[in-house]
Amino acid sequence: MSTFSHDAIDAVPRSAAKDLRRITVRVTPDLRKRFYHQAIQEDKKLNHLAVTALEEYLRRKASASPGSTKHHQDGGKSPDPVNA
Repeated sequence: MSTFSHDAIDAVPRSAAKDLRRITVRVTPDLRKRFYHQAIQEDKKLNHLAVTALEEYLRRKASASPGSTKHHQDGGKSPDPVNA
């Protein structure tokens, strides 16, 4: 699996984004509005902020309990139920 920087993810044309996966997240109207305004304030794309938030959350979880990190049989990657 390739790794991309946030800016690279935002710059990849959809037709060339073979290593990227789309997810859908449902949020309240208020959270969406705050998220949107934060992206404008930082002059970033929503995708950039979402990827940053997800990575930061997972980094904190991993550092909070390094001994409890479970790895899957596929070498530590999470299973992809869509393409399994």
